[in-house]
Amino acid sequence: MFIGEIFHVADNLRQKPLIYPVMLRSAVFAMLLASFHLVEEVILGLWAGKTVTESISDIGSRTVKGILVVGFVIFVVLIPFFAANELGRVTGKDKFYEVFFVRRSALGQTTSRADAISS
Repeated sequence: MFIGEIFHVADNLRQKPLIYPVMLRSAVFAMLLASFHLVEEVILGLWAGKTVTESISDIGSRTVKGILVVGFVIFVVLIPFFAANELGRVTGKDKFYEVFFVRRSALGQTTSRADAISS
């Protein structure tokens, strides 16, 4: 993740509606993380005396379909991460923190149960 952020991977949609950069960044970083995971497993396999093919077959239930499923799971997990990241960028980090971590009564937004039910 850090390497991708350093090289500004998938930053070209910053001015579009938030769904585009969130989905693109999730997809690109899922591929990046899956690639690094694949390389890591190959290196560990070689270290343990396995061949490259044996090392790759240990990932994702030993099938290409399994590896794709692992990549898809990574993609889905990254969506909320990048959504929060992009919301923080758009609203400002201070406002984002305030909305999520400061009591609403401290923000001047006191709502009673009766107000919430009537709306």
